[in-house]
Amino acid sequence: MNILVTGSNGQLGRCLANVLEEEYPKTKHNYIFVDHNELDITSQVEVSDIVREHNIKAIINCAAYTNVDGAEEKMLDAMKVNQVGPGILANAMKGVGGFLIHISTNFVYSPFNGWDGGPFTVADAEKSSPLNIYGLSKRMGEIAVKESGCSYLILRTSWLYSGYGTNILTKLWDRICNMESHDDVLKYVCDQVSAPTNAFNLARNILRYCEEGEGSFAGQSIANYSDGGVASMYDFAYFAAELWGFPNKIQACYTRDFRSKAVRPKYAVMDLRCNIEAPTWEPIILDWRESLRGYLDRWRSILSDENSAEEQ
Repeated sequence: MNILVTGSNGQLGRCLANVLEEEYPKTKHNYIFVDHNELDITSQVEVSDIVREHNIKAIINCAAYTNVDGAEEKMLDAMKVNQVGPGILANAMKGVGGFLIHISTNFVYSPFNGWDGGPFTVADAEKSSPLNIYGLSKRMGEIAVKESGCSYLILRTSWLYSGYGTNILTKLWDRICNMESHDDVLKYVCDQVSAPTNAFNLARNILRYCEEGEGSFAGQSIANYSDGGVASMYDFAYFAAELWGFPNKIQACYTRDFRSKAVRPKYAVMDLRCNIEAPTWEPIILDWRESLRGYLDRWRSILSDENSAEEQ
């Protein structure tokens, strides 16, 4: 089967390519990776052409507008990529009897009347009103996928990080590297909690679904996926900095101490046990601390190899 992976230059797309190369050298499918320069997912003509030309029967949509604050000022751009694009991809798959794996976000959830204060279940999105334009655009994208009538799996995830691109981990590393004095501290909010998620773990589970699942490409389902446990931005930054040897550089603060264009949820933890809408989705879930420690060991090894190569 030919599977199209959109957003190949983003962190999830790059993680998918790495995991595929390392863990599935004898893949049962043919994966075709394209970035935004090669395919505009908001163009029905371009999407139709590539689906027809390559006989695409499944799409993993990693393309997204992810600048949460930027979406507040560029709502039309966010809606175009996060709502219109997924709808076009879904309609293309509907036309050929194909399957769409679409990546969404925990920002589709928010507190609502009757909420018990615990982790959000898949069904809670129907009762929630996203707190920012980014969350709204992703929710509208989900609706566009569902309304297409295609077969799909929508995966809601949270706080993705890797060594690629701009994310909570690379931003932290850059801030540590750019501190001007030994007395500098970095402030991170302690009153916003979610689940930091290693993008490689999500990539592994997506490919496991594609490569090992029996009858995976069928049905219509939605699932929550993140690493296990709960953390604030401060918890994540402190633990990462501690592993790097800079724990005294991280200081807790509150949301009110920062001016932000977008309102972010104080609580955005997802219930990972309530994936009954996705009976074929059985992900392997690691605790976020274990996951981060393992990733930083891998990252340290990569940096060491690169430095050795430069010295030679």
